Amino acid sequence: MKEAIENILLYLFLPSIIYIIFDLFNIKISIILVSLISYLLLLTYYIFKYKKILLHDIKTFKKKYIKNIIKYWVIGFILMVLANFIINYLIFNNRIANNESANRDMLLNNKLLYSFMLCILIPIIEEITFRLEFKKNIKNYKYFLIVSSLFFSLVHVISSNLIEYIYIVPYFILGFTFSFIYYKNNNIITNILAHVIHNSITVTILLIFL
Repeated sequence: MKEAIENILLYLFLPSIIYIIFDLFNIKISIILVSLISYLLLLTYYIFKYKKILLHDIKTFKKKYIKNIIKYWVIGFILMVLANFIINYLIFNNRIANNESANRDMLLNNKLLYSFMLCILIPIIEEITFRLEFKKNIKNYKYFLIVSSLFFSLVHVISSNLIEYIYIVPYFILGFTFSFIYYKNNNIITNILAHVIHNSITVTILLIFL
């Protein structure tokens, strides 16, 4: 469990550390470049740290896993959309989460680069951070599903505004979906693919309609 927490702390604070380092040398850098550098560094670290697991899961990946991805992701996606609709339109009258708003702004201002980050880098990093290490440490699958999903949702709604924490619900649903896929297939590549599909569809929708 210690390593899982360390991964989350690294995921959360590496961008700030990188920004401080650049600031010490009076180098101005955009938020998106700070994010890109931190994700690439984290990805490199994870590749070395989890090399054996990643190679094993690549070799043992089966086509039947794709059916599980589609089946469980569709269910999770529908529930997440429903939860977002209830919160955004029925409770808050056309409001969206701060995290979602920030993602939209960065996507519209840096379409190519941020699309690459959202659709490729972030799915790999988040699945390793919130699924792989937690499953290694939590043997009871029910606890794994709840704990990993809770951490995933909390990280996505960190805010000084307490109202924001109601968005834990849709993010928890998404996190639970990914955790359940990992529990069923025990293959992190399957999870990365599921997350890539989810983010790619979301990004495509945003680019078309925003």
